[in-house]
Amino acid sequence: ATVVVEDRSFYSRALHWKMSSIFRSIWYSIQHRKYEIPRPRDTTIPGQLVTNLTVISGRDYGDSFRQDMRDLILTIMVTHQYSHNEILEFYLNSVNYGDQIYGVEAAAQHYFGKSVRDLNLAESAMLSSIVQLSSFSSQADLEYAQTRQYIILDLMVEEGYISEQESETAKRERLNFVGF
Repeated sequence: ATVVVEDRSFYSRALHWKMSSIFRSIWYSIQHRKYEIPRPRDTTIPGQLVTNLTVISGRDYGDSFRQDMRDLILTIMVTHQYSHNEILEFYLNSVNYGDQIYGVEAAAQHYFGKSVRDLNLAESAMLSSIVQLSSFSSQADLEYAQTRQYIILDLMVEEGYISEQESETAKRERLNFVGF
């Protein structure tokens, strides 16, 4: 569920960077600084992992060229040292699942009262939708998350991770929140 939302080409993309990709990243950073264009959110799971970890560690210097270059170097190092599955695991354990709950295991325990290993498809898709929220405490938050959950399930069908029937079954499932 997280891969289809955050980085659809995560498993199909080689982790090792080409020099052209490195230079393109540097060029974009220079252009954003030169024209004061807001820095876009990282669009790959490895890039988001590095951003999450630098923010959590307090090493976030703001939208600066220095930070962009540091993040680029760290992203290259992460992608050269770890496998796709390891990077995804690190990412899932660094994400804020609303209300300052970090990590997928903590989120599963908080929202559903069970281990992440015991989540079903509907619950997993819901957790992936909660990541987009800074808080998850109102009926409006729940409605927004449920709309996103349905979109995520549709994307999972589109990408071939689940069948249409599995998606429809998950959409009909009533979720039992313990931490809402």
